[in-house]
Amino acid sequence: MTDHRQDCSMADCEPLFGEGLRQFVDACAYINAALPNEAEDAPWTVTMHRLAASAAEAAENLENPSASEIALWADEAMKVR
Repeated sequence: MTDHRQDCSMADCEPLFGEGLRQFVDACAYINAALPNEAEDAPWTVTMHRLAASAAEAAENLENPSASEIALWADEAMKVR
């Protein structure tokens, strides 16, 4: 992954942030899908769900055109169980 921190203008930062959120929500879904059923109540599983939902909310607050996609991915990540 390219490090865009040095060349991030205001116009470029929002799409980069949105892409990072999408990747994060996808990672949450992957991790939750890999968990054994016995781990359903594990505290960190709940934390992953909350983080995914928070990422989706942050994307919506950006008014990013893809925020609805991110919210859907977060919902799917929480339904994997």
